[in-house]
Amino acid sequence: MLTKNILLSAAVAGTILVGACSPAHEAKPIVRPEVTGVELQQVQITIVPESYETTGTVVPKSSSTVSSRVMGTVTSLLVREGDKVKAGQLLLTIDDRALREKVRTADEAHNEAIHALEAARNQEDLAVRTYERYRKLYEGKAITTQEMDDVANRANQAGHGVEQAQAMVKRTESSWDEAKIFLGFSRITSSIDGIVTGKMTDLGSMASPGVPLLQLEDRASRLVEASFEERMLDSVEEGMKVQVRVPSNADETAGRIVEVVPTVDPRTRTFVIKIEVPGVDLRSGQYGSVRFQSGTRNLLLVPVSAVVKRGQLTGVFLVDSNDHVIYRLIRVGRHYGEMMEVLSGLTAGDTIVTGNLDKAVDGGILTPSSSQGGGN
Repeated sequence: MLTKNILLSAAVAGTILVGACSPAHEAKPIVRPEVTGVELQQVQITIVPESYETTGTVVPKSSSTVSSRVMGTVTSLLVREGDKVKAGQLLLTIDDRALREKVRTADEAHNEAIHALEAARNQEDLAVRTYERYRKLYEGKAITTQEMDDVANRANQAGHGVEQAQAMVKRTESSWDEAKIFLGFSRITSSIDGIVTGKMTDLGSMASPGVPLLQLEDRASRLVEASFEERMLDSVEEGMKVQVRVPSNADETAGRIVEVVPTVDPRTRTFVIKIEVPGVDLRSGQYGSVRFQSGTRNLLLVPVSAVVKRGQLTGVFLVDSNDHVIYRLIRVGRHYGEMMEVLSGLTAGDTIVTGNLDKAVDGGILTPSSSQGGGN
């Protein structure tokens, strides 16, 4: 019985071995779909200009803060925000009654000083003529030396009186001129041709020295003021051309750097440049973007049309050395016209599908006779 079981097991094992070696269980070859009629291109390193871009704000080329030099009530306000003004135009007036009284008082004091000077000169003339008469008497020994000395002393005092009167005339004249100047401060005029952009007072308000009343901006020209990173300090200079775009002008416009402020802000690590943009109507406060070529870079670029998005994935159809078509995931960067920067996923020399992408199949095999070269 035992011998019979052993023979049965051996027969079963032999059957299994024979079955395992049977040709019917060999692996079937992979059948790839053929890809035909696509355009190919070899990926190359491209030298492209490197640009630096930042943002800026439109500012007036010059501005003026109007304030009073005297204290007083605003008696007239002749402009409002948005008004255009010319240099020398009257903007507002301040109560000048006290100032006019000071002018009148200074004028009277000046006139009194002039009259005092005339009297002093008359006294001096009388003293000189008396001195001359006494001198002749003294030479004839008709008077004593003491009397002669007294007359000479009075003549000298008369001369000093004239000098003091002349000094008083100058002082009162200066006070009079100063009072008239302060009276002129009650009429505030524009120092520039510009536009009123701010009004910080009203009719009847009290004006104080140094306190702003109006804000004016030069309407002739404005600048774009931008902040550049500290590393760009040696890359920009006055006169350099840059490209500027503002909302009022969709296209980029050539601008020129007119000022570079070399001081770096320690908080933001940036410095300021000012750009003149001729031929564009700019308004203070507008946003603007500034761009200029700062060098060149070696980039791996592919046509934008070759990039295939699948949901959240971005890739291209790569053709390997065995003519297999593979959907390769890539990470992209900036656009350069019709080209796109590839940051990872491809290397120089790779071949990708650039045309008739609808015929490309992931895992397919390229039929050489039916593929078209798209150029390098």
